[in-house]
Amino acid sequence: MSINSVSTAFFNSQAISDLKRAQAELADLQRQMGSERKANDLKGYGLTSSRILSVQDMIAKTDARQQTAVSLSGRLTATDVALGGAADAAETLRLAVLDAIGQDNGQSLATNLQAAFDAAKQAFNTTFEGEAVFGGERIEGTPINVASLAALAAAPSTASIFDEAARPKMVDLGDGAFAVSPRASEASTGMFDVLRQLKQLIDGAGGTLPSPLTSGQKTSLQGFANSLGGARQTLLLAQGQNGELQKAVETKATVLSNQSDTLSKVVGDVANADLAEVATRISATQVQYEAIAQTFATISKLSLLDYLS
Repeated sequence: MSINSVSTAFFNSQAISDLKRAQAELADLQRQMGSERKANDLKGYGLTSSRILSVQDMIAKTDARQQTAVSLSGRLTATDVALGGAADAAETLRLAVLDAIGQDNGQSLATNLQAAFDAAKQAFNTTFEGEAVFGGERIEGTPINVASLAALAAAPSTASIFDEAARPKMVDLGDGAFAVSPRASEASTGMFDVLRQLKQLIDGAGGTLPSPLTSGQKTSLQGFANSLGGARQTLLLAQGQNGELQKAVETKATVLSNQSDTLSKVVGDVANADLAEVATRISATQVQYEAIAQTFATISKLSLLDYLS
């Protein structure tokens, strides 16, 4: 075998090896450009794969909590509307009672009472995404288990009208669990006490309070007015606490969103390809590939005759 044939074979083999390497590098760079990832799978990241997995787990938990916070904000809005509506109903009835005392005429109170009961029952049977807002841990059913004023008046006690869990619904957004809303009994016992007793007073008078009112009826009505004022304050306090919680939850949702973005950047810095750098490398590798191919084509044509000439 001649020196020329040995040299040509050697250079052919080297050129083929270089071509395969350049082809593989181009294929990997084009994959990075398409997927925007440095490697196909976690194995490709070597020792950093465990870090990526850990951060991805943190991102999943953070995103789940952020979604919970967003949903919870909607629930707290529904809670605010319900508590505000119940407070307004208590105040409307209180003013109607005071007006009846002032006018010495209780004939319209039955209608006012019905409106207040309907508003209170609707408020505390509010649902959000299929869950009873004021039911505590019990998400099904209705917290107020009486459908009418007559049933309320006939109940053995105000406490017996509440169908709720023993504990409030709790949520943890990463800083410890907290109650998301009061149970119906915690916010509305005072109001339903008055509604129940006022209904019993009206029923005792034959279904309608008279005009003029008796002295005993005026005294009872004044007590009801005072109690309605206290019930309204309880509802407003609960509404205020709900508003503070809603602000805190909305702030937490923003914090969690920013935290997720930061964690995603950490993963991106490790796993994501720098597309500008990849594009530059593709261009350089293509030039290199073409040069190797041209050299291979030239060498493959060499013969002993070419060498001697």
